Formats: sequence, structure tokens, C-alpha cells
Amino acid sequence: MKPISIIIITLNEEKRIGSLLESLSLQTYQNFEVIVIDSNSQDSTVQLALSYSEILPSLTVERIATKGVGLGRNTGAKLATHEQLLFLDVAD
Repeated sequence: MKPISIIIITLNEEKRIGSLLESLSLQTYQNFEVIVIDSNSQDSTVQLALSYSEILPSLTVERIATKGVGLGRNTGAKLATHEQLLFLDVAD
């Protein structure tokens, strides 16, 4: 299978980002990178995401000042190093 760039847009997701990144780290398919685009969260979302860099060595976390899923996805797509893109949402 081809490598995948997984793009996650966040905004104040400190309660959920950890379980999402933990789940990705446990996948048997490991040929992917994770790009977290944070839309200027006011909580510890970014710090929590960065704390997973040891178990997800291909993790990139980028902050953008403007809120919005569209801009976040475009930013993530520009940072992606693989042709296959997967947009993943943080959910309950």
C-alpha cells in the first residue's frame, strides 16, 4: 500500500486529541505521517499533540492563526509529503 498523509484539524481538542493520536500509534499499518493543524487553540491541544512525537515519529504539529477547517486542510495538504491524503476529524 502507498504511504498516507493523515491530516487532523484541531481547535480546543485537549480532551480528545490524545486518544486519537494513541489510536493512530497502535495501527498495524505504519506507512503514514500525521499532520496536526491547530486553529489557534486556547487550551493544551498543541502541547498534548506534541507529547506524542516519540511514539509517532512522523508527527508534525502546525499552528495557524485563522480558524477554519478549509484553511487548515489546505495548510495540511501543502505540508503533506505523500500523494494519498486522509482527513481525520477529532470526535467524541
